[in-house]
Amino acid sequence: MDDRARLSRSIYLSVTAFLVFQILLFLVFFRAYRMSGSYLRLFLSVTAIFHLAILAFLLAFRKQFALVEGGRSLVRVNLANEVTLARMSTLPTLLILIVASKEYSIRAPLLVLVALVFVTDFADGWISRASRQVTFMGRMLDAISDYSVLIVLSIVFYYYELIPGWFFWVVIFRLVFQGAGMAVLLMARRPIRTQSTLMGKAAIFSTMALYTLEVLRVMVRWEAPGAWRVLEYAAGSVVFLSIFEKAVLLFVQLRRIPKAGAQPPAGSSSSEAKAGEA
Repeated sequence: MDDRARLSRSIYLSVTAFLVFQILLFLVFFRAYRMSGSYLRLFLSVTAIFHLAILAFLLAFRKQFALVEGGRSLVRVNLANEVTLARMSTLPTLLILIVASKEYSIRAPLLVLVALVFVTDFADGWISRASRQVTFMGRMLDAISDYSVLIVLSIVFYYYELIPGWFFWVVIFRLVFQGAGMAVLLMARRPIRTQSTLMGKAAIFSTMALYTLEVLRVMVRWEAPGAWRVLEYAAGSVVFLSIFEKAVLLFVQLRRIPKAGAQPPAGSSSSEAKAGEA
C-alpha cells in the first residue's frame, strides 16, 4: 500500500469513527430524555450528510496533509487534526440538541458538551506545536472549525439568553463579512492567502473566552451583572474592531494586481478560501 492509499484509508477510518461516536452520543440523549423519533431521524440525516461532506473535503485536499516545516507529507491523519475533526464532527449533534431543547430539559448536559468543545479548540493547537506537526490541512481545518463552532455556539448562547442580542449580531456580522470578503476575492480572481492577524486572533480568543466564562457562570450561578456587562462590552469591542481590520485587508487584496503565471506558495491555493484569515 503506497503513502497516498494509506492516508486515504486513515481519512476513511477517522471520519467513520467520528460518525459512529456522534450517533452513539446522540442515542444517549435520545434514550435518557425519551425524545421523539423525529429528532433521531433528523439527526441521522443531517450528521450523515455532514460527515460525507467532511470526507469529500479531506479526500479532495489530502495533499494538504503536509508539514509546514519541511513539507513532508503525512501517511495518516495526525493527532492534532483528529482533535480538530472531533470538534467539527460534534456540530450537527449540537444543532439538533438545540432544537430538541425547546421540548426537553437538556440545558445542563448541553452546556457541558459545549464546554468540552471549547477544550478541543485549545487542545489541537497545543498538540500540533508540541509534536512539531503543524500541517497545512490543520490550518485550514482549524479556521473552518473555529468559525463553524462560533456560529453554532453563538446561536446556543443567544437562544438561552446567555449573551445579549447586540453581541450575537456583532459576532454573526463579523463571520458573514468574512465569508462575503472571500466571495468577493474569488469573483475578482484575486489570490487568497491564509494568514493570522492580531485582531483576528483576538476576536476569536475573546469570544471563546467569554463563552467559556458564561458556561462557568451558569454552573456556579455567579450573579454579578455589572462585571458581566464589562466583559461583554470588552469582547464585543474587540470583535467589532476586527471587522475594520478585515475591511482594510480586503481592500488591499482587491488592489493587488495578480502576477501573470504566478503560482501559489506550497501548501496553499485559492481553494483555501474556506480557511481565509483568522
